[in-house]
Amino acid sequence: MTSRWSRNPEVLWRRCGEKIVMLVPGSADPIVLEGSGERAWELLADPIDSEDLAVGLAELYDTDVRTVEQDLESFLGELETVGAAARER
Repeated sequence: MTSRWSRNPEVLWRRCGEKIVMLVPGSADPIVLEGSGERAWELLADPIDSEDLAVGLAELYDTDVRTVEQDLESFLGELETVGAAARER
């Protein structure tokens, strides 16, 4: 099932070289994204369907979409759990 995702606009974040460092409201610990996580964060700049996000990442890394979908589901779930991203209901 495809879900639509977006960033939490209250998350403070900055690019540091090839990494994204973010601070989620209510948390004292920063989150660091790199590699495909950094690229996924960039693609979340505008609300996007998880399917479109997986296709974009698969094309970028020249890999199978199904593999990306499995990893992406976990990654997006973690972002949702910490409050950095939200699934539109």
